[in-house]
Amino acid sequence: MSNIPLEIILLSGNPGTGKTSAANELENLYPYTILHLGDIVIQNDLYSGFDTERDTKIVDADKLEQFLLSRFNSLDGKIICEGHYSDLVEHPQISLAIVLRAHPETIIQRLSPRKYSQAKLRENAEAEFLGDCTSYMLEKDKLISLNRVFEIDTTKLTTIQTAKIIHTIISDPESSNEYKMGEISWLSDETVDINKFISK
Repeated sequence: MSNIPLEIILLSGNPGTGKTSAANELENLYPYTILHLGDIVIQNDLYSGFDTERDTKIVDADKLEQFLLSRFNSLDGKIICEGHYSDLVEHPQISLAIVLRAHPETIIQRLSPRKYSQAKLRENAEAEFLGDCTSYMLEKDKLISLNRVFEIDTTKLTTIQTAKIIHTIISDPESSNEYKMGEISWLSDETVDINKFISK
C-alpha cells in the first residue's frame, strides 16, 4: 500500500446501461482500481439464495459488506465499486455515487442479445423507467447532503465517452452540475411509451 488516501466511488445503474464496459475502460485509461460486485458475489458465494421468478441470485448484503471491508483495508487510492447494487456498499470513505441511465427502449435493445426472457427484459426496462438505481442512492444520507450523486445518460454515448465523463465527475465533482441527480426522467420524456414500461 502507498500513502494515497482511500476514496470509494459507487458506480451503479440497471443492466444494459453500460456499467461494466465503462468500468473496464476506466481501468484501462486511468489509475483506478475496479471492484466488479457481481463477480465478487458469484466467486465468493456472497448470496443467500436464488430468485427463480427474476432468474437472479439474491445478494447477502451482510456477507458482501464484510468481504468488502476486508478488501478496503488492503487498498488505497480511488476504488470504483461497480454493480447495480453498489448502493449496498457502506464505508466512511465513499465520496460520491454515479448512476448510469439509458432510454428504456435502449435497455431492451442492449439486453436482447443476452437471451433474457421477455419478462426479465421488461423488468429491467421498467426498473430503468422508474429510476430504481437512483432511488436506492437516496438512502445515502451523506452523499445526498453533499450533493454527490450524479447521473449520466448513456443512450447515445460510446463506452469511451461514458468512461471519460465518469472520470471528469470524479476529478471535479464541483464543476459537474449538468450530471447532478434529478436531471434525467423518463416519466416526462415524450419518446417513452409509458404503457410499455409500467406493469398492469
